[in-house]
Amino acid sequence: MSGTTLKPSSNDHSETEEVIEEGRDSTIEPSPPSEQFGSEDIFTEILNQSSSVEGVLNLEPDPFMKRLPHHHNRGIPKPTYELELSTEVKYPMSNYVSNHRLSESNKSFVNQLSTMAIPNSVQEALVDPRWKVAMNEEMKSLQKNETWELVECPPGKKPVGCR
Repeated sequence: MSGTTLKPSSNDHSETEEVIEEGRDSTIEPSPPSEQFGSEDIFTEILNQSSSVEGVLNLEPDPFMKRLPHHHNRGIPKPTYELELSTEVKYPMSNYVSNHRLSESNKSFVNQLSTMAIPNSVQEALVDPRWKVAMNEEMKSLQKNETWELVECPPGKKPVGCR
């Protein structure tokens, strides 16, 4: 083959020649300096060369490449959370807020807020009677406002569950 019609810029020409010289067994060679990048022959020659692309690409397996082992769980994402039942507060307010200027009653209120742990799951919330009361109040409010309508499932269908 005579060579490619694409000409690298003059700054990159010597570097491109070195790379092509190393892979001399390929069918693409550097273009002569006289050819211009904007010539109309470029696209027709590229189309003519497209049949020899397989010769340019090395499709032989590389002996240094290793095949990854098969994973039985491929495509299944790992959980991004860990189930950890703890009653301690992750970020106590005392680390961030000073209460030395508060009245005694407000200090007491802030301390109670700081000691109350927010549950991470329904199971954790059901352990605390205060959370049970709060959940029941929320459910009553949803029923009172007719947010949902309770209906029977169609035959053979199951209701959607939660994770």
